[in-house]
Order: sequence, then C-alpha cells, then structure tokens
Amino acid sequence: MKKPKAIKWLKHILTLIALYALTACALFGGGEEDPVKNLNLKMTPPPNPYEEIKVSSADHVWQSLKTGNTIAVNSSCVERNKEDLHSLEKGIFSGVDNVIVRSETKITVDGAPADRTYAEGKTDNIPISIDLVVIEKNNCTYDLAYVARTATFAAERALFDNFIERFHSP
Repeated sequence: MKKPKAIKWLKHILTLIALYALTACALFGGGEEDPVKNLNLKMTPPPNPYEEIKVSSADHVWQSLKTGNTIAVNSSCVERNKEDLHSLEKGIFSGVDNVIVRSETKITVDGAPADRTYAEGKTDNIPISIDLVVIEKNNCTYDLAYVARTATFAAERALFDNFIERFHSP
C-alpha cells in the first residue's frame, strides 16, 4: 500500500528535525556533563494552520495542516559549550542532500547574538528550504528552524519571523 504524500513528507521533516536535535546535543555536550533542555522557554506558538506535534527529539515542533511545513525549537544547555554557532549550523545541514547556503546574517534574538542561515537542499529528492536561527545565551544554545518544501516556503515564512520575534529564554 502506498503512503499518502503528506505522511511521507512528515516522515522526512521529522527525520531532519531529529538529526538537528542530535547534532546539537553532540556538538554542545561538554565532557562529563550531559546537555539538558531549558524547561523555562517562553514563546508564542505559531497560529493556525500550525498544530503542535509530539516529537521526542526536539523541545517543540509545530506542523502546518495546510502545507506540511514545520517550525521547531530545540534547546541544549551545558556549563561550557565546545563549539561555535557556525559549527552547529553545519551539523544541522548535514542531514540535507545537496545543501546550498543562500544567505547568512548576524541578528539579535531576545537580546542575544544569533546566526540566521537560509539554505536549500533536498530530502528524498524533494526540494526543501530551511530558515535556521541559532542563539547562544546563558550556557544554552537554541535552534529555531523553519523547514518547508521550497514550493511552499514563502507562504508561511512570515509566521516564522513572528515566532522568532516572540521567542524568549531566561
């Protein structure tokens, strides 16, 4: 029996999110200290058509019921980070085939410096676009990601911009 396209797409997005969450833990783990999640994050969830889905590999993941696009946030807190933000970004994109970084900018999110990277690539031969924001604040690293089919990326990007503006970590 053939799987519906939406279920296949969800599987690929969740795999990508799992890869980026595991990469964050591996890169930012400090020696004997295991990374922990920041349970005190404050954010406004993306509005309709987004709905939160449970994924054990990330703190929060929302998926658009209209397009299948996802917005995710992941935290990793350790006393001393081993890697810089750029190294984390490279690790996250390693789960994407034929990745091409289109732009990289320095921004400020919640009063902390952040790197914002827009990249395109493929997963299971499906063209995808990724808008990734990596923030380092108070011994924690936060990854905010918008992952979408390239064809529907622009349709909901403003919702991700709004999500970034409302993100707060203690």
